[in-house]
Order: sequence, then structure tokens, then C-alpha cells
Amino acid sequence: MKIAFFSWRKCKITKFNEVLEGTKELRKIMGWNGLEGSAILHSPGDNLNNLSAHYRRFNSVEEMNDYYEDLRKNKFSEVMSKISDINENCVAYWNSRVEILEPIEGIDVKDTDYSYLMWHRWKAKRGHIADLVDLLRDMREKMEGSKPNIIKPISGDMQYISMVKPIKTLTEVPSFDQARERLEKNKSLVQKLQDFTETHERYFPALIRD
Repeated sequence: MKIAFFSWRKCKITKFNEVLEGTKELRKIMGWNGLEGSAILHSPGDNLNNLSAHYRRFNSVEEMNDYYEDLRKNKFSEVMSKISDINENCVAYWNSRVEILEPIEGIDVKDTDYSYLMWHRWKAKRGHIADLVDLLRDMREKMEGSKPNIIKPISGDMQYISMVKPIKTLTEVPSFDQARERLEKNKSLVQKLQDFTETHERYFPALIRD
């Protein structure tokens, strides 16, 4: 099982730069900077509600456990001190772990031209989480060109499923009319999404490499 570990922060409204710079320093301490499958997400003032995050992908639960065991033995106090410093500029802080059900395909994640993530998140109706996963896998399989990943939390609210992929510019985001035209051609898909989901959200956090 491949895992991604996220640390999320809700920044004080005037402290985005301090949180960003502190996160870069923290990632150097943790050895996350420069890793493939690891980056910073930053969204001051957009519909992510002033959130900043950073993440790292692990190829297995065992790899993640071994990493954090080593961190606790060798850098625990230094990491906790830096986290405390960053959190002085935040109003909330939490960690989350997600299972990567399907990987990103057709995109070189090391390509620094990708500047944003296009993040779709659905909340499944109770009892329909497996139906939603199967439907999104079918949607993903039929996509032409690059394909997003599919991720699911392994803790917290288990009803959420996301599809995420990097994009180079926000001009890649379809307009309302373009999206409606696509949906008109896939009415059966739209109906299934309505049957299986309660909500649908879309975000575009900036993707920052370090």
C-alpha cells in the first residue's frame, strides 16, 4: 500500500510568507526537500481557506514507519522545535495520511513547469464509498492523455475520495460552458455521481518545489 503523509496548516492572515519559509526549513531538517513525490502546497486567500501544506509519498507503510522511527531517534527535538515555531503563525495544524489507490500517469512529476494541482474531492454517501471508487477508476481509465491519481484517507472522515493531478497553468481549467458540454455527453456518469456522492469540491493550490 502506497501512502502519502500530509501536514496541513491554516495560516494567520498576515503570516503566509513566514509559514512558507518555515516549512522550507522544516523540510530540510526532515530530509524531504528535493525528493520526488514531495512538495509544498500553498494557497493564500483562495478557496482552500488560507491553507498551507507539505507532503511526502512513501512506497509502503513499512517505509513510512521506518522513516518516522529514525526521525524520532535522531531529530525529534529539532523537528518539534521547528514545528512549534511555524505553528506560532497558524490558527490550526493537523496531519493526515492517504492511501494512493491509483498513481498519476503520463506526467513527469519532476517537471518544474507544473505549478498547480487540480484537486477534485467528493464525499461519498454512506454505504457507497466502494461504488464511488469503482466509478472514479472507470472515469480515470477512459481519460485521454495524462491521468490523475486517486487517493483515500486512512484516518479521519473515511467518506472522502480525491482525484489529483499537476497542471502547468490555470488556463488548463475548463470554463463552465466547456465543463457543461462534457457533462452533457456523459449524462449517465453524472447521474451515477449524483447517486453515490453528497458533495463535490475543486481546489487549485500552488505547487512549490524545494
